Amino acid sequence: MAENLADAKVILGVKEIPPDLFQPATAYVFFAHVIKGQPYNMPMLAKMLELGCTLIDYEKICDDNGRRLIFFGRFAGLAGMIDTLWALGQRLRREGLPTPLASIEPAHAYSSLDEAKVAVREAGERIASEGLPEELTPLIIGVAGYGNVAGGVREILAELPHRDVKPDKLEGIFEDPSPHCFYETTFHEEHLV
Repeated sequence: MAENLADAKVILGVKEIPPDLFQPATAYVFFAHVIKGQPYNMPMLAKMLELGCTLIDYEKICDDNGRRLIFFGRFAGLAGMIDTLWALGQRLRREGLPTPLASIEPAHAYSSLDEAKVAVREAGERIASEGLPEELTPLIIGVAGYGNVAGGVREILAELPHRDVKPDKLEGIFEDPSPHCFYETTFHEEHLV
């Protein structure tokens, strides 16, 4: 660990780096989110060009057939959903709304995916039998997309009692929501743009 990376010739990251942190004539490897001309990252790209930096964008590291080799995949969705359920359970407990979600641990606390799924399933069984507090009903989980990460998210959600609802039908679940399940909806591009 170092506070000053001035001597580094190559800096590895995960997501976008704030433009004020770039160093002249340095190579950066991270998900830049510029390949589609995303306007919000053009100032970052301009700063890199101004400083003579090299960008190696994970999104463009491909095999001979043009398939991406580095991407967030199923495991990001699995761990992300487990951590989301854990964080929600902890927040609700601190707000005085204890739920079975409070028994879920963060993903790294489990020795295996199977162990994590058992914990989520057990919390789900308690939700199915005991229900969620009225203040939380209906509890809607929105999934943005349908790729590899979303597949991991759904794999964890499958361990919970839930009902699938189309985004344009969400309003209707407020008429008679069940406290014994979650409502899951998947947002596609037409719902977000």
